[in-house]
Amino acid sequence: MLVAGDADTDYEMLTLPEVDIRLLLNRRQRGLIATLYEDRHVLVQGLDLATGRFRPARESI
Repeated sequence: MLVAGDADTDYEMLTLPEVDIRLLLNRRQRGLIATLYEDRHVLVQGLDLATGRFRPARESI
């Protein structure tokens, strides 16, 4: 199963034990979701926040 999210409201589904693939869009949020940015079990996709486009990196600009 794949789940994707970008905000605190997505935290619960991103941490379900039965999830195989976790994708987190790095919007440089603070709060609960920020604890997942460094989790090695989560794929983090960086964004260019000005254009909304994906970057070839975990970090967002």
